[in-house]
Amino acid sequence: MRSTFIYYMKPFCLSILMLLIITQTWAQEKSKGLNDNIPEEEINRIFSLAKSKYSLLNDWKQRTNTAPIERSAAHVLFGWPMRCNGEYDGIPNYYMIQNYVDNDPTSGIRDFSCGSRTYDDHKGTDINIWPFWWNMMSKDYVQVVAAAPGIVIDVMDANNNDDNCFCGSNNNGIVILHADSSISIYYHIQYQSAKVEENDLVTEGQPIALVGSSGCSSNPHLHFEARNKDNDVIDPWIGSNPTTDCNPTTNDSWWKSQKPLWEPQINRIMTHSAQPELTGFNNNLEFCSYGESVNAKNNFAPGEPVVVGIAVHDYLENSLVLYNVDFPNSTVISGSHTNTAGFNLSRWYITFSFLLPANAPAGTYTVAATYQGKTYYHYFSVSCFNTYNLTTTLSGARGFIASGSIQSTSVITSGSDVRLQAGGSILFSPGFTATAGSVLKARIKDCNYTE
Repeated sequence: MRSTFIYYMKPFCLSILMLLIITQTWAQEKSKGLNDNIPEEEINRIFSLAKSKYSLLNDWKQRTNTAPIERSAAHVLFGWPMRCNGEYDGIPNYYMIQNYVDNDPTSGIRDFSCGSRTYDDHKGTDINIWPFWWNMMSKDYVQVVAAAPGIVIDVMDANNNDDNCFCGSNNNGIVILHADSSISIYYHIQYQSAKVEENDLVTEGQPIALVGSSGCSSNPHLHFEARNKDNDVIDPWIGSNPTTDCNPTTNDSWWKSQKPLWEPQINRIMTHSAQPELTGFNNNLEFCSYGESVNAKNNFAPGEPVVVGIAVHDYLENSLVLYNVDFPNSTVISGSHTNTAGFNLSRWYITFSFLLPANAPAGTYTVAATYQGKTYYHYFSVSCFNTYNLTTTLSGARGFIASGSIQSTSVITSGSDVRLQAGGSILFSPGFTATAGSVLKARIKDCNYTE
């Protein structure tokens, strides 16, 4: 039986061999000769369907006595159309944007900021799940959610082709009609993953499907597309100065809170038994699932090699990632990496490896990586302890992994982030205190578990 307990007090989803894995291609579909746009005949069918549902839309407006859009906006405003599930909630991030809308009507390319993060004639925003997108898809880590309230007007999830890494036919997707008569389209969803039916009313953030790679798709991602009541493509993103940006479809953002063009951060930190393979990286131009090898490992023995991976999302030119590994006996391995490619990178997976000494101490080890002023942590074990009995005050970022049980009477101070993982049980005894402003996550998983 598997269970997870989450307790939040803070509001808020040796020698070293350096191995670098790099990618710079913005448009993965273009690099494989793919175009994941929705076929014109399909768009026309959806538009006709939307018009046929206007009576339902009017009934909905009258029933609710108001159009469910922001009163200050002339159009619907979107929330983010994806979110991770509870199994992935301890990970810093789960996505990266691969392609924006192409606003150049010629054979050139131009995203909303007048840059080139798109491909010719692309009509939506492609949001990859990342890193190890095939593994993430197979474990259903990321849900597609309704970006705004509306009526579901089309559900297609009968095509069993989730593992497409080529331009196959028959996309799976969902279409939602909004109060301003615009529509949002969610494409490439998984086979039989739809959580809604035609004519259902949905709220913003409501799960509607799972991310997949159906239809014309090179890898698991969401093609999110918006169109107005006249069936014109709407690029929901705007530049810092809408009067001079390169988006002719709107004068203001269609996002409730628009993310920046570049959103630099660490998506996750992992430990591996051997060098991992990420599709589309390090001369591995294979995008199919068989080209990916995660090699995840989280419990090691003395004398074994440890490969640490750091997934950076939007790695800015000349920016720096600092990292260190803390042993239980205070031994520290440290290093850094700088993006010297000469341009921003949409994604970059850094790995470094070291050999554990034959007398490596048992216990929980900490990997810390700092990027853009924020530090992220990952914990792994060596000769995993059977039990921990925590009695001292805990502060800062701390992690404890045990094969059997963890018992605690500790006081967790404000601002601390404590992670407990045990294969058998976790017991908080009298005297245990998680102070307001702290974060505590406790889960029942074995020592080698990794998301």
